[in-house]
Amino acid sequence: MTPRVPDRLRVLVVDDSAYNRQTIAGMVESLPGVQVVGRATNGKEALRLVFDLQPDVITLDLEMPEMDGFSFLRLLMNKRPTPVLVVSSHAGRENVFRALELGALDFIPKPSADVTPELRNIEQELLQKIGMVRRLQAVRLRDRALALQKLPRPSPPTDTASGGP
Repeated sequence: MTPRVPDRLRVLVVDDSAYNRQTIAGMVESLPGVQVVGRATNGKEALRLVFDLQPDVITLDLEMPEMDGFSFLRLLMNKRPTPVLVVSSHAGRENVFRALELGALDFIPKPSADVTPELRNIEQELLQKIGMVRRLQAVRLRDRALALQKLPRPSPPTDTASGGP
């Protein structure tokens, strides 16, 4: 039995900038087999969407109102671990390591904290990392299917009341 890979990789885009959300979503959806299933402006909204939409991967900004990316990562990894690609202009060493320690899969530095067309400069790196998540998902599904195949199959019930065959 060959494991079934989902038709589409489901992505949630989390960023407080409408321009950044739109740009990142457009980049992500340019990949075949990838669908943006939701967009959130902060970590609090993103947590609700994670449980409603069950994305396969999340792109996450760090600096947002109400709940920042670090708080979101901490709660997400405790409640529903999901691959997260941090996309942030706050790419100092301390922030990168903190995000990775909290469970982020990787960190992609944005070119600037300002809303600029330069955000498109990260497109190739973002798409490569989304593709990596897709391949990891396929490997996990294959491994799960192989493990299930190795489980012993239950024997059919025997009729002990009639004394057997």
